[in-house]
Amino acid sequence: MEVLYGIDLGTTYSCVAYLTEVGKVESIKNSEGVLTTPSVVYFSSENAQTVGEEAKDYAITEPEKSVSFIKREMGTDYKRKIDGKEYTPQELSAIILKKLVQDANNTLIEQGVLESGKEVNKVVITCPAYFGMAEKEATKAAGEIAGLEVLDIINEPTAAAIHYGQMKGDHSPKRVLVYDLGGGTFDVTIMDIKENDVDVLCTGGDAKLGGKDWDEATVKYLLEKWQEENDSSEDITANLDTKSAMLSAAEKAKKSLSSKDKVKVNFNHDGEPFRTELTREEFDEYTSSLLTKTIQMTDACIDSLKSKDNSKEIDEIILVGGSSRMPQIKKKIEETYHKPVSMFDPDEAVAKGAAIYAHNVKEKTGDIPGPNGPGIRISNVSSRTYGIKCITDDDQEMISNIIYQNAKLPITDEKEYSTHSDNQSGLTLDLYETTASEDITDRKEVDRLKPVASFDMKFKTRVPKNTPLMVKMTLNNSGLLSISAVELLNNSTLDVEYKIGGGLSKLQIEEKRKQLSDSTIE
Repeated sequence: MEVLYGIDLGTTYSCVAYLTEVGKVESIKNSEGVLTTPSVVYFSSENAQTVGEEAKDYAITEPEKSVSFIKREMGTDYKRKIDGKEYTPQELSAIILKKLVQDANNTLIEQGVLESGKEVNKVVITCPAYFGMAEKEATKAAGEIAGLEVLDIINEPTAAAIHYGQMKGDHSPKRVLVYDLGGGTFDVTIMDIKENDVDVLCTGGDAKLGGKDWDEATVKYLLEKWQEENDSSEDITANLDTKSAMLSAAEKAKKSLSSKDKVKVNFNHDGEPFRTELTREEFDEYTSSLLTKTIQMTDACIDSLKSKDNSKEIDEIILVGGSSRMPQIKKKIEETYHKPVSMFDPDEAVAKGAAIYAHNVKEKTGDIPGPNGPGIRISNVSSRTYGIKCITDDDQEMISNIIYQNAKLPITDEKEYSTHSDNQSGLTLDLYETTASEDITDRKEVDRLKPVASFDMKFKTRVPKNTPLMVKMTLNNSGLLSISAVELLNNSTLDVEYKIGGGLSKLQIEEKRKQLSDSTIE
């Protein structure tokens, strides 16, 4: 059986898994003998990078040459300058991916699973369910820059649910809520699971909320303690070395407080040590607003589903993502929802589910046979709302939405518009990606939003005002969008090959792939 990798490309930690010949899914150890790899890159030089635990250590001493939490910038035009050279989120993520696959191949060769020279490069990469088009395209581009054949991009909660469904053994239908709190992102997804069917019903969350924010809150609390003890108003976090040391101490304290009631916290500032004690009660108190935010998003997802389908109650809540280990999480969810709550393989579930799914995406049609019988059928929903900017009869700009968040996928929908002026020779379609539940007419909100893509449509001939125009959008099961338009007087058409804002062209991807192939990654 061909080996394919499932990769959980995480904000703070990443993991690789594969399906063995006997149908067992296993995570693969990296070169340090550990199943998860810190998603941190350190630049020794332009052509030499270190990824993982060693890079995480360097991030404390040389933060200017280190990159962390890059997943939060996926799909944006963010650039990070290191030693005078700028790097995109796609390039930086590609370095992490190349390290993950490089280590996985070496491990499987050592174990005799792969023959030397027969390295694996076919992968399924996961992303937060809340990622939109630009983020998903950026994730795929990162894989291609790393020299990988990206079979598909799959949502993290869906991947976790696949693994859950395969491992649970109980094939009775269940409606589950997956609460996925990772290092940098939060997803809440409700889905029906029945044997090999995963039917996603509703999703929500925040691409910039995760365990990192608990660490930042701890740093703020430690700063207050330092200022109090030193009778000073100095913001020592302005010192990058001190901030890095405080973040490292905060993360260690957070993990220790998952099993202890209190911990000692130590860090240095300008060569002077600072020591204090932190209790779980204090930690829970100053991070309570973050936890409340996840509960509010979970409530919103539940309410959204109830408005469409109130036929069935949630049977179980599954906690995934390393940050869900914090005791406050399970306690709060049990108190709020009064449902069975289980923590399910929080560090590895996503990668393992992606590995199982990888064997179901080769043919891309229908119920695809899996390695051990019937294939996995996944029914997904749209993570975002998609619409275009248009002008009302009273000459006000608005965003007219065509496909809405949590619409069942795949979906094709269309709306009729008309030209705004006489003798119009064409128009520009601006595509917007939001979380709106209706058309956006508030002028300030319309002005604030930026299009994710724009495309020009030229008519065959000039047309009069109010000539009808039909705009059609199609969103596939992977959450990738295409758009077409027809001017109905002369049948002028537009079928869009668009470039996402902040995205990379095929030529740019190939150039960056060649550059990365010359780098040594450890």
